[in-house]
Amino acid sequence: MNCIKTANEQNRCQALCLQFPHCICEQHSVSSYSPGVVQDEECLVRLIFSPTHFNEQTGKLKPFAFFDCKDKGLSVNRMQYTSVEELKQTAAFISHGRKIIGVVVAKCADIRAVLDDDERAFCVYDTATKNNPSHADICQAVADTCQLTETGKGRKRGSQMRRKLMKLFSEYPLSLEEAFSKKNC
Repeated sequence: MNCIKTANEQNRCQALCLQFPHCICEQHSVSSYSPGVVQDEECLVRLIFSPTHFNEQTGKLKPFAFFDCKDKGLSVNRMQYTSVEELKQTAAFISHGRKIIGVVVAKCADIRAVLDDDERAFCVYDTATKNNPSHADICQAVADTCQLTETGKGRKRGSQMRRKLMKLFSEYPLSLEEAFSKKNC
């Protein structure tokens, strides 16, 4: 079993789902830079950018903010392994001209508890990088990610699962300072 190699593929979520179903690679570090596997009690922080993730007219998140869990992985940071300053640096590096709005926060256990027909809908992998040891990815483990269209699951079902994921995160983006001052999710 080579979870590390598979987790480094471009479409890591689909590769992990097909090669290692049922979130089996969560039990192993999939990065040599990782502080360890992501634990259920951890708070996960998602950077939110406008206009990609956020509708400034309504003040609400867009579903697209959670689309990456379908294929390349939904980038999040493990709150206990990062800081406000580090996330500001990360946001500046990856913004590509977008405006940073803030972050949304969710508890790992809540993400792992989402089920689709008695199967886990999401896996959370420690995908730390040399420059970002707090990095993790949320991967969709069912529906359109794993090509289960023959079972009646497809794009519509995948979209429903991603909406469930979106509802687990804070409804409105928080400032980095506000998110870290709460000390819990």
